[in-house]
Amino acid sequence: MMAAVKLLLLLLVALGGTAAADPVTTELPVSAIRDLTGCWRWSSAHETWTFRAKGPHGLEIVREVTDRAYAERARLPRDVMYDPTVGTFAFTAAGRIHGLMFLFQRKGDQLVGDVYTSHTPGSYARTGDTVSLVHCR
Repeated sequence: MMAAVKLLLLLLVALGGTAAADPVTTELPVSAIRDLTGCWRWSSAHETWTFRAKGPHGLEIVREVTDRAYAERARLPRDVMYDPTVGTFAFTAAGRIHGLMFLFQRKGDQLVGDVYTSHTPGSYARTGDTVSLVHCR
């Protein structure tokens, strides 16, 4: 987990964040927990993210995917990380073959962001794919 936090820090710095102090944390503001908690659906409807509180300041996510090849691994709860300097959230997850990292922000009534993949432990590269999620109905 700590390696993922350090990697997230490097990615966030590359996206315009600051490395002055390690701002990446799994302790989220109460407002962020309130805003994210619940079910979110990809616009393509092939995946949902369910956020739930984890203790007083934490948040975890459970992904549901339609691809049966890795649905069980994708469903494992993951901690959500947050960088308050740029307002970006992130979590690592199982992919079909390789590990994934999702970096996203709340933009109005959507969650939008980018997908990163890992072909070697601790090293992530942007896939070029984006995420856009809306509240489940």
